[in-house]
Amino acid sequence: MKQLPIALQNKFVCFIALIFFTLTISTRAISQEQNDTFYADQWLILPAQSYEPPLFYQQEDTYGDTLSLKNLFDRLGLPAQVNPIDGKPLVTDQNGSPLWEKQQASKSGELILKPLKNSTYSWTLAAGYFETDRLINLTFTLKSSAMASLAVDGQTIIEASNKAETDKTLQHTFEPGKHLILIKTMYASASDDDWKLSLKYELKSKGTINWSADSEKHMNMGLLLDGIRLTSSSIHFSGKYLMLNYSYTHAPEGKTENWTEVMPMNDESILFSSRHSDKKQIRFHPTADAVIYRVSSNGTNSLWQEDLLTGKTKLLLEELKDAGNIQLSPKGNSLVYSKQFKEKEDNTGVKKHEGMPDRWPWWRNRSQLFLVDLQTGTHHQLTAGNLSSQFQDFSPEGNKILFSQSKPDYSERPYSKSWMILLNLKSRKADTLWISNYGSSALFSPDGKQLLVTGGPLLFGQSGNTLSQNDIPNDYDTQAYLFDLKTKNSIPLSRNFHPKILDARWNKANGNPYFLVQEGSYQRIYLFDITTNNFLQLQQPADVVKHFNMDYNGQLMIADGSSVSSPDKAWITDLNTQQTKIISDPEANFFEDVVFGEVKDWDFITATGDTLDGHIYYPPDFDPAKKYPVIVYYYGGTNPIDRSFRGRYPKNYFAAHGYLVYVIIPSGATGYGQEFSARHVNNWGKTVADEIINGTKHFYRSHPYADSNAIGCIGASYGGFMTMLLTTRTDIFSAAIAHAGISSISSYWGEGYWGYLYSSTATANEFPWNSPKIYIDQSPLFAADKINTPLLLLHGGSDTNVPPGESIQLYTALKLLGKTAEYIEIEGQDHHIVDYKKRQLWQKSIIAWFDRFLKDQPAWWESLYPERKL
Repeated sequence: MKQLPIALQNKFVCFIALIFFTLTISTRAISQEQNDTFYADQWLILPAQSYEPPLFYQQEDTYGDTLSLKNLFDRLGLPAQVNPIDGKPLVTDQNGSPLWEKQQASKSGELILKPLKNSTYSWTLAAGYFETDRLINLTFTLKSSAMASLAVDGQTIIEASNKAETDKTLQHTFEPGKHLILIKTMYASASDDDWKLSLKYELKSKGTINWSADSEKHMNMGLLLDGIRLTSSSIHFSGKYLMLNYSYTHAPEGKTENWTEVMPMNDESILFSSRHSDKKQIRFHPTADAVIYRVSSNGTNSLWQEDLLTGKTKLLLEELKDAGNIQLSPKGNSLVYSKQFKEKEDNTGVKKHEGMPDRWPWWRNRSQLFLVDLQTGTHHQLTAGNLSSQFQDFSPEGNKILFSQSKPDYSERPYSKSWMILLNLKSRKADTLWISNYGSSALFSPDGKQLLVTGGPLLFGQSGNTLSQNDIPNDYDTQAYLFDLKTKNSIPLSRNFHPKILDARWNKANGNPYFLVQEGSYQRIYLFDITTNNFLQLQQPADVVKHFNMDYNGQLMIADGSSVSSPDKAWITDLNTQQTKIISDPEANFFEDVVFGEVKDWDFITATGDTLDGHIYYPPDFDPAKKYPVIVYYYGGTNPIDRSFRGRYPKNYFAAHGYLVYVIIPSGATGYGQEFSARHVNNWGKTVADEIINGTKHFYRSHPYADSNAIGCIGASYGGFMTMLLTTRTDIFSAAIAHAGISSISSYWGEGYWGYLYSSTATANEFPWNSPKIYIDQSPLFAADKINTPLLLLHGGSDTNVPPGESIQLYTALKLLGKTAEYIEIEGQDHHIVDYKKRQLWQKSIIAWFDRFLKDQPAWWESLYPERKL
């Protein structure tokens, strides 16, 4: 190798030294030791705003009091959400709203603010961001020559005093992440003092911190739970109007409001909104430029129609007591609704169960169908008897309906019997189209001669099954069929199509069915060309499409969905040109300063040559030269983990806390073809456990930045079972979490509300009395002594799907064995944690557990759950 000249060598040494010096200064700015004291030096400031006191504020009120300066300060309200970004307005999309500006404090930490000259009072906001990688304690000292208060993430921690100046000190605990510090201050223009403020902070515990005016942030709890969401979308039959459904969750109590908006196709004006009203279940009228909706009052419902152009309303029906689902006929002159007939109350407290479903509190209620002629206002009961009836579809002319019934049948798997029935509304003649052991859904074709049917591979015998007669398909791998109403013959459409069918629609113009499908970790839209028998994918701007619909002309499609790093949005697709246009992206402003790490596909080839899908979520500030702890996430049951945004186990949120997140989809999942999904049957982790273990080993061996000594695993429901099972089979995990896991397959089979029904597929024709190799050998409880991994068991206290006893009995075993295990029961919650505040604590517990064992940072866990001497 040729050497550099001496002069160049000296320059090179100086260059390296300069880099080292720069890096050292940068590191000192963020790596601070306990008891270090610093001033907040970088700020985002609003230009001073005028504040005039109210009229007569110096007069005494009825109690003899006058408004104090603090009263005036406290009553200066701010927007519900403040998101300071340099150069952006205080109120988004509001012309004239003041813009945030960066300002540097003096060397002594003071900010000099400029009051308005011709105003009684001036007010402003000063904002900065404080970031930490772990739970820390800080002492804040706020000083100001004017009245001031300080809030952290929207919660005021330093209140303004009754004095015109501020000098307050407070200690505060920060959880890991980036936090908004917002100071509100109000200055009296008559004051002789300069308008100054400063914020000093002192680190009272070990940690790494950073103060800046940089608004860039990572996924956090507020972005995970709070704010606006697009929930669904639909299109008017004419294609002229769009309907968008939203929800908004308000911090800090978690109250959620839901509403619907209707707008013209090419105009952002709002023609209809149900926000702040009692209008519910809004949908388009099938023949008019109108919507219909329900209004509930005093336990009864009324049905209304509202013209989109004039706003005029018309009462269609009143006193719809106990009415359930309502469906208008294609011509809009009649409707069918369901009515529930409840079981008579029995106050004896003694109940004889009439079969396994009788444990369900609602099982004895029956739902029947009623027809309403809107021209005469008359109601006619269509169905009765001891079985409930579920509406399926109207015929194109509206003179017939499809409905289904089902009942338990314990004589053979899957322990139910279903009927699909065609009813002529005029003659009341009913025709049973098919009887099957498997449930199904059906839609009339545009010409009314065929049905588009979705159901399991064995719905119509073996016609939809690609496996041999000796192999049992996965009943959850939904297929599509065409059913001829004249011949009553069915034709399988998706038999050799690997994706699972999720939803179906007819294109009324070209007569082709369109499908929403689950294809691996994606949800996509396909059309099925009737003439060529081919499925053709429609490209859509989201990884996971959730809903879709078309106009009657078959020209336009509306759809909505999300992707790995972008929240839900809605778009229109021109079915002729395949061009798409985003029509609603309500969270764009919330996420404009949010930084996500990369998400990359990473597949794993098993010892048997199978390729298992997977993907990796990287931390936002990923550096391949560093080592990162790893979270392995899986389900392992019938469904793959999709690429949707957020979710109950939010991978972006985990990555934002400095973790590599490896998502693996083991064999047995739907969306990969029937042979692959059938591997779930009678497996219960036999092969899946090895796939996850070997996949994890290949992952950290293939990625040198993955810390093989700091790997955690997490799963829920069947995934919780997999966590429990994995910890009996390997010690490669340093921490594990199971939410609503199954520790004993037999007790879940017998006690869970749907245990025996799910097991009719998962353990098809296998029972505790004839298959100990599944019910005992695959149950983690019977191998609890082999668990060495610290295990966190989470469970909803009211879980009816997987009863909490599944966690309790494993917790009991581990405690008696002296193992490291914790059990957290979330009171009043079912299979999913939906209560806002309980979900916050539940979500924090997950990260804190991993931080404790994978980062050697126990402080957060200990602050959430201090040790009790009981």
